[in-house]
Amino acid sequence: MSYSQKEHIEMLQQRKKSDVQRAAEVINSAYSSCVDGSESAFPKMIEELDKMYGGMVRRHLSIAGCNNDENQHTAMQEARIAVWELIKKSRDENMKISSFASYCKGIYYHKVGDVIRVASTVRSRFGENMPSIDETVPSENGTVGDFIAHPIDNGNQPDVTIANVEKRKLYDGIFKLYCQILTELDSEPPRKLALYYARILPHVLYVSFNVEAIPDNKVASPKWAIKRMGNKTIGMLGIESEKEMQQYISSQLIWCDGFWKRLDEMVNTSVGQDFMKNVIFTNEYDEKQIGHMTDYMHKIVAKEWLQQVKKDSKTLEDIVEYCKEMDKISGMVKGGESR
Repeated sequence: MSYSQKEHIEMLQQRKKSDVQRAAEVINSAYSSCVDGSESAFPKMIEELDKMYGGMVRRHLSIAGCNNDENQHTAMQEARIAVWELIKKSRDENMKISSFASYCKGIYYHKVGDVIRVASTVRSRFGENMPSIDETVPSENGTVGDFIAHPIDNGNQPDVTIANVEKRKLYDGIFKLYCQILTELDSEPPRKLALYYARILPHVLYVSFNVEAIPDNKVASPKWAIKRMGNKTIGMLGIESEKEMQQYISSQLIWCDGFWKRLDEMVNTSVGQDFMKNVIFTNEYDEKQIGHMTDYMHKIVAKEWLQQVKKDSKTLEDIVEYCKEMDKISGMVKGGESR
């Protein structure tokens, strides 16, 4: 059966409309669950929101002539944070927003507008080479561009602000290196997932969304990891963790080929043999075992991280310049500490 061009276009438009409606239903349902106290629904909601409005963000950046990975990441991350803040507000007020998916379009629109304004100001005043000018500086309640364009008389000078941002970039870079090493190591998937869920993910949630998943005095929490993983299989956790790392840490982070190959291997379980990818993680490993695997993997990753950092003279110089004497990063570099 053949269709005219008009009919074909109408079919495509109807299909796109249906896809948008389905995505909106998923977002609205996840939002409702989040307001009711669920944390596990949040990543799926953000994934769908990014798909729905990510194209709009990129188009606006392209039109403004400032479309790059850094600006995209800044706009998207600021939108995600704003969405999380809105969820917390809904919880506090015990009130849910109708048509939440549509409401979020305004959030993404305004956040990309903020990035464009800062980038345009910087470009007009300082050219294209000012480093990290659109980065947020939490301690200063603004961005580098804000403070250069509108300096304050209380001592907030551009050079000081840039130094603060460079320190933040140093920490971000070191953390990304740590995660990259984890993804590339040829180790058992359960051990790698234990480190991710018990140690890395809680840190990411706190830094990105100010969610205190575990107490500040703890570096890891196997108990929280078990709750987060639920009854999902090792294969499902591998897919979800990779998506989260790409979304919240770096788009370049992927589990190595060896990780996925091991998932197709037969293993002995408490109920017999099965492919590793089909095994429910929390049925096979308890809190104590996850704690041991987390510590074991962290020591291996930290050791490799230390070797790579010591080979990078620029990173070593930055650590000396930006990190305090008692800082954990300095301690790890100087003494090879594991935590």
